[in-house]
Amino acid sequence: MDKESFLEPLNEGLDPKIFARITEFCRADFFSDRMGIRITELAPGRAYMELDPEALHANMSGFLHGGVTVTMADLSMGIACLTKGFAAITSNINISYLSVGEIDQRITAAGQVIHFAKNIMYAESQIKNCQDKVLAKATGVFSVRSPITADIFIEN
Repeated sequence: MDKESFLEPLNEGLDPKIFARITEFCRADFFSDRMGIRITELAPGRAYMELDPEALHANMSGFLHGGVTVTMADLSMGIACLTKGFAAITSNINISYLSVGEIDQRITAAGQVIHFAKNIMYAESQIKNCQDKVLAKATGVFSVRSPITADIFIEN
């Protein structure tokens, strides 16, 4: 994201170096910026984000596209993994769509790490609309890579 449009998320207990590294990474994430996804809060093992869907986020029926929903789930889980201090790559993601999302109604994603083993993290995410209705639930398996404080993290 460009520095002018990036809003600093709340830091709810993360080590300041890890928090700074994650926000640095997110500022540079072109895809999230194009999608309009904003991280609102980071905590140990947790990441929260939001999106105000527009016409470009709609499927052929005029509802929120499932690809947008799964992107929100994947990002919230992946960034929750980052809060553990390690870069992690999605190995597997499963999603259950429970309701349709409406365009022009903010959606939120809450991702959390549920288990961290040596080289793998398991996470889950819940996507809700502005009426707090659950639109989707997802689980993911993430392959642990390098510590995020390593210089290689931002360069790759």
